Amino acid sequence: MPINFNSKPGIIFGAGKLDILGDELNKNKRERALIVTDSGLKAVGHPERVKNILLKNNIKAEVYADVRSNPDRESVEGLLRLANDFSPEVFIAVGGGSVLDTAKAAGIWYTNQQEDLFDLENPEKRKEVMAPVITVPTTAGTGSEVSSWAVITDHDIPEKISIGGEKMAPSLAIVDPEMTLSLPPKFTLWTGLDAFTHALEAYISKNAHSYIEDISLLSLQKIARFLPAAVEEGSDIQARTGVMLGSMIAGLAMENAGLGLIHGISHQISAFYDYPHGLTNAVLLPAVLQYNYQGCKNKIDKFLALEGYEGDIKGFINDFYQSINFEEELGIKTEDIPEITEKAINNINTRSNPVIPGREDIKDILLRSFKKNFELE
Repeated sequence: MPINFNSKPGIIFGAGKLDILGDELNKNKRERALIVTDSGLKAVGHPERVKNILLKNNIKAEVYADVRSNPDRESVEGLLRLANDFSPEVFIAVGGGSVLDTAKAAGIWYTNQQEDLFDLENPEKRKEVMAPVITVPTTAGTGSEVSSWAVITDHDIPEKISIGGEKMAPSLAIVDPEMTLSLPPKFTLWTGLDAFTHALEAYISKNAHSYIEDISLLSLQKIARFLPAAVEEGSDIQARTGVMLGSMIAGLAMENAGLGLIHGISHQISAFYDYPHGLTNAVLLPAVLQYNYQGCKNKIDKFLALEGYEGDIKGFINDFYQSINFEEELGIKTEDIPEITEKAINNINTRSNPVIPGREDIKDILLRSFKKNFELE
């Protein structure tokens, strides 16, 4: 099989690497930077640290800290207004996937000023390359630091809209595990499980070739090995580094192979109920993986063999979840099932699933995944 692999962002990985940010901007003669973050990270001090690095290098900086979880049009509009006033030469996204996606969405809107953000879902509306965006992830989970996509919620539908393509690749990713040391256990867990589903879905994607399969396996092994320790002891820099490397590799894999039905469904659930994305993925993973198994049996068995696991995939997931004390439950409303199902069928991620589902398949997965709280009001 021919191997085509796209990896446009430059990547600088390692503990303490954030400190070279000023040098990177000076090297590229950037004098005005707009730091993008959220209120929680502002309280922790991450954007202030970044701003101080820039000021020491004579780079003027402003901070936008109003990104929402599961970002929407309003988050991006607020950032775009500030960008139009400040005229930055580069956006620096400091945060989790919501922050990184907001910066990329604003970056493409900044250079292609359509009337509405979601007009840019049409590639013909994205005539100009996105403004330079440097990604500095503070979670090990989304892989958004190396992807050319932004996922933004449209509350009017409701649905998560994926905007992306080759003109939306970040210019540089500075991936520093030290930035995750302050991440609380539950967010470490949820984002780590998000990364695990990225690696798994890229691995079994019908678009995956041998190179993607190999790096996805590496990602799965690193996350399975290091996530329990990162959740248990957040100051363990070796565990943080292992999970972050696994997450970044998963981001590269999904960028090239696409994802699958877990994301095809979870994007709808998060849009309807504003649940954390990684948590929603983790709740869906067992039922979707069981549904997919016959379509990717050889790949799953290969992964289990590499892990030295003698049971089946259901047992592996159960044991893995027990090792990280994952017992979360979520609910959805019965009346929303038909619309969630229809949108999941048509979601871009579902197209690369190893088995193409029918509507009844998705309904069954919803019933099994959200059964205990199913009549949520």
